[in-house]
Amino acid sequence: MKNSLIVKRLDRLIPYRVEDIFIRFQPDLKAEGSIYGASWHWSNNLSKRWTSRMTYTYMQGRQNIAGEGASRLPTDQRHTFAAVFQDKMPSLPNSRTHLRFLFGSGYPFTPLYARPDSSGATKILAEGNRNSFRHPYYRRVDLGMSYDWTISLRVAAKGSFEIFNLFDFRNRLSYAAFVDVTGRAWYAPVNLSRRLFNARVNLQFPGK
Repeated sequence: MKNSLIVKRLDRLIPYRVEDIFIRFQPDLKAEGSIYGASWHWSNNLSKRWTSRMTYTYMQGRQNIAGEGASRLPTDQRHTFAAVFQDKMPSLPNSRTHLRFLFGSGYPFTPLYARPDSSGATKILAEGNRNSFRHPYYRRVDLGMSYDWTISLRVAAKGSFEIFNLFDFRNRLSYAAFVDVTGRAWYAPVNLSRRLFNARVNLQFPGK
């Protein structure tokens, strides 16, 4: 078991905004901030076959921007948990199976709202308080299997098959916002990838 404590002062911080998958740095703004948290790591063999690793991390990140005040850092995820269980199957001595669990608090984001434009005739989208809202929490379960075999004295192979996001969770990436003809703001969620299947075979040619 390993534990660690994190305390960091950020005196030369460059603020940035996240727009969908784009990062917009704002070097003209002066800011400072801080990060503190703790992490816990545990690794053990539950049996001769089962190997397990678990990690939990708590982190809080804050920034203070001149002219705006205090807000969360865009990377302020707070809680993250990961666990991996790996099994060696006796009936197939060259095979391995693993199961991975991932969970994390939602990242902060800056909300958008509808406000009148300079003419007052129509409404446009404007940013609210920086990083004042949070996305829903992130969760994922992956399942994978691999097998090693020898084709000949000079050729070895390793095959693997994985299912990412086994339970097809809808994890949030961002929101697409727009204003309708009545001047009301609407939000459409933009999600990360759903369930994915991956298969591969690696060939190795060891020297004599």
